[in-house]
Amino acid sequence: MDFLRGLEMLLDRVVSIRSPLKPRSEGEEQEVLGEIDASKADVSRPVGNGEEVGYAVDGSLRMVSIPYFRLFIAAGVAYANDRVVEAPGTVDVKYVAIQSDDVETLKQLEDIAVVRYRIQGIDKWFTSDLHRDTVGRIVRELVETSLIKFTPKDETLLVDGPLYYGFRSLVELDMMRVEALWERRAVAVVKRLEKSKKLCRAREWLEQHGVSLSNCNDQVATVELGKIYARSVTDVVVFGPFIQRIKSKELPSLPDRYLWYVYSWGAQFRIEAFRADVAERTLPTLLRYRTSLWLPYHIAVVDKLAKEKSRRMFLYVCGKLRARGVSLTYDTLMECHAG
Repeated sequence: MDFLRGLEMLLDRVVSIRSPLKPRSEGEEQEVLGEIDASKADVSRPVGNGEEVGYAVDGSLRMVSIPYFRLFIAAGVAYANDRVVEAPGTVDVKYVAIQSDDVETLKQLEDIAVVRYRIQGIDKWFTSDLHRDTVGRIVRELVETSLIKFTPKDETLLVDGPLYYGFRSLVELDMMRVEALWERRAVAVVKRLEKSKKLCRAREWLEQHGVSLSNCNDQVATVELGKIYARSVTDVVVFGPFIQRIKSKELPSLPDRYLWYVYSWGAQFRIEAFRADVAERTLPTLLRYRTSLWLPYHIAVVDKLAKEKSRRMFLYVCGKLRARGVSLTYDTLMECHAG
C-alpha cells in the first residue's frame, strides 16, 4: 500500500532524532462547560423505525514511545452498508504525528508527518511542553475530519465522539471539525461519560427528577435517573434534549448543541446534534439496532474496525523500529508483545 511505503520513509528519517524528550506534562485540561439549558428536557422512550444512518465515522489512536520521540499513529474508518472507507488508504491524509524536542528534525519531517498545529493563534511545534493528549487529539481529528468530508451531505452521518471538544487549547481544531459537520446531517454518540459534567450543570432539573449528587459526573447522573425511570432491565430511557451554550470569550465561535442522555441497564451514552430534528428522527434507529454491549450497532462496528486498523499499523511500526535497533519504552514494548 502507498501509505505503508510513506510510513517506511518516515521511520527511516525519524530514527535520526537523538535529542531526548524532556519529562512530559501531565496536567489534564478541563473542557469549558458553558450554560446548560434544561427547559426543553423531558423523559422519553423513542420506539419505532427511525431515519436510516448513511455513514458512521470513527478514529483510533496508538502511541509509540521512544526515549527520543513519540509517534502518534491515527487510523479512521467510515462504514455504510458493508462499504468501508479507510484513512489512511482510501482517503489520503497525514496520519502520523511526531513529538520531539529536536525542532530542526521536526521541520525536516513536516512534509510527511504532522509536527505542528495552530494552537490559540500560535503555530506550535510538537515539543515536550505540549501535552501528549493534545498531540494525539490533533492527528486523530485530522484523520476523522478527512473521512467526514468524504461522506455525502444528504445522508445522516453518525460520528463516534463529540461534535466538538470544548477545550481552550483546541479551539482551532474544534472549528475545523464543526465546519465539516455543520453542513451535514450529523449525530454524535459519546460513549464515555465518567469525566463529563454537562448534565451535572442542570442541577435544578436533576433535583426536580429526584437526583441530588454532591460528587457528580454525567454517567452517575444518568444511572441515577435510570434507576428512577426504568421499568425493567430491558427498558431504555432517554433524557433530554438539553442545550449547551458556550459563552466563554476564549471560545466565541462554538455553536449550541443539543444533548440527550440514554440509559439502559447495560450502557449509558450521550447523543449530540446541532439540529434537534435530525437527532430525534435518528434516535429510534440507534436504540432499535444495538449490540450485546447495548451500544448502537453502527457505532460498535466502526469502533471495532478503526481499532483493528490502528492496531495493525501500531504492530507494523513496532516491528520496523525494533528491526532498526530502536529502543522502545517499557510500556510500548509490552503493548507490542501483547499485540
